Amino acid sequence: MKLPRLQLHLSTLLIVSLLAAGLVSLNVRHRVLDSGIFVRHSTNLAAPHEFQANQGRGWPLPFDVWNEYDDLHRLHLGKLMVNIAVCLPLLVIATVAIEWLTRRMKCGAP
Repeated sequence: MKLPRLQLHLSTLLIVSLLAAGLVSLNVRHRVLDSGIFVRHSTNLAAPHEFQANQGRGWPLPFDVWNEYDDLHRLHLGKLMVNIAVCLPLLVIATVAIEWLTRRMKCGAP
């Protein structure tokens, strides 16, 4: 017995592509993760403090984290996998919902 081939409408693919682009942009843009810390570069107590904030990339969890002071990047692959595990189901749910609505409208159901 031959199973029916999966067919998606072009409108569904366009909307899901835009959603995927939005999720990718959330994962690659830089953002400040916390309020930061004050760093003193010298032992002179009268020297001004410099504000250093932790920055990172990733949504919902930051997988690439660094600080302006030491500029040391920390890549967390486990958090990257969690981000992928969150984003893929969002895309699948959106695809199924949009395709269901499109087919329902095509059949003329109210």
